[in-house]
Amino acid sequence: MSVENKMRNYIAILFLLAIFQKSYTQSIVLSPVEINADLDYLNKYLKKWHPAYYSYTSKTEMNAYLDSLKTSSKPETTLQEFKTKVKKTINKVGCGHIGVGSPKHYKGLDSAMALPFDINILNSKIFVRKYIGKDSLLKIGDEILSINGIKAIDLIQELGTLISSDGYNKTHKDYYLEKSFFIYFLQIYGQLKYSKIEILTENFQQKKIEINHVFRSKYDDYLRNKIDSSKIIIKGKNINLQKTDINDKTFLIDFNKFFGPHLRKSYRQIFSYLRKNKAENLIIDVRDNGGGNVFGGFNFMKYLLKEPIQFFNISRKPNLTILNPNFKVGFFERIAPLFFMANPLQYPSKRGWNHTFFFLKHFKNHYDKNLYVITNGMTFSSAAVTATLLKNKANVIVVGEETGGSSYANRGMAQGKIILPNSKLQVIFNVYQLKYGHEPDTGHGVVPHHDIKYNFEERNNKIDKEMIKIEELIKQSKLR
Repeated sequence: MSVENKMRNYIAILFLLAIFQKSYTQSIVLSPVEINADLDYLNKYLKKWHPAYYSYTSKTEMNAYLDSLKTSSKPETTLQEFKTKVKKTINKVGCGHIGVGSPKHYKGLDSAMALPFDINILNSKIFVRKYIGKDSLLKIGDEILSINGIKAIDLIQELGTLISSDGYNKTHKDYYLEKSFFIYFLQIYGQLKYSKIEILTENFQQKKIEINHVFRSKYDDYLRNKIDSSKIIIKGKNINLQKTDINDKTFLIDFNKFFGPHLRKSYRQIFSYLRKNKAENLIIDVRDNGGGNVFGGFNFMKYLLKEPIQFFNISRKPNLTILNPNFKVGFFERIAPLFFMANPLQYPSKRGWNHTFFFLKHFKNHYDKNLYVITNGMTFSSAAVTATLLKNKANVIVVGEETGGSSYANRGMAQGKIILPNSKLQVIFNVYQLKYGHEPDTGHGVVPHHDIKYNFEERNNKIDKEMIKIEELIKQSKLR
């Protein structure tokens, strides 16, 4: 499986290059005939290869949307305008592993005129998290009611059409808007010199202000979850075991991603420590965990799932993707189907061609006590797989917010791309589906047992309400 964080960072870089573009790219225009040909090409190959193309937008709806794009095309459409249309199209697929990049050898500007603030999104409201303007017109904690007459809730919805997510998920979109709000605003509305903003101050005063845009070059690599390094007991690559303030029998495993050297060694050390120290409560924190290697996740769950053997299914549409030169992939991804075909446990179904794998429970150092999982909108890909299986098969208590990754299936294996013939835009996606949900596909992520909501003051002061809730649950369990 591809490394999810690397893939998403690659897409983010391509996206930034598309925003900070040189003036000559504005002169690159596409005719309606070229646009129609590219859209037909996009539809043809996503329909042919993507494992869940019509899962969340029906064939009728998708074709109607593509027809509307064709009929609304201007005599001349810039590359950037067309890229926005393509992003909105692929995001209708409902797959967080899909993205669109700029043409090869594309170069961009160092910076662009943009909104001078970063945000938090809380309960469908926008709050100023950071302001870099030279004046004091905006303050941290101000609520943005509208920008240039567009209401905040409409901005969240419109900018969210540019962000890939699994199914109908919104938490994942909110997370990326928090990181890159000014970039997505640029993508939709272009470079502006100033914006008229309506705000509600912390003193509940409603104001209308006009702020100047500033040159910006980097998005804010913002994470909600911060690790307290002073509490680390065992430190591995992208994983650590921590003590907690709850009691000396409660520990926390914090995962950054399911990838890194010596990961199995870290698992052995951690679960051996938990056994020797007679842990009674284990908290697994997969907030901000964008995924990684799916086998790394399964190897971790060997220590937690109760059944002695677990099966998982990987499927793809029955086609000759491996031989088609229009699907651009690396060497390993090109030959991956050959490895899967060597697996004796395979069969056809309505999903396509299926390969079944299994893993065995770790009896030594297996953890069988109380288990809690913390999730948020950036719990994605193999991290969402882990959260799903633990919730369904280990009787854990999930605290936090809906995961960004699907609770039904992961479409993040065997990454490749197609290149649209006229615009040369690169559409990146995966052709395999890992199905792990046993319930019907609702189009959502793992829904927590205890949904945690924040106000701005709590978020700004970095209060960890998830840990507070878990401490409360542990104390309640002791009273029973």
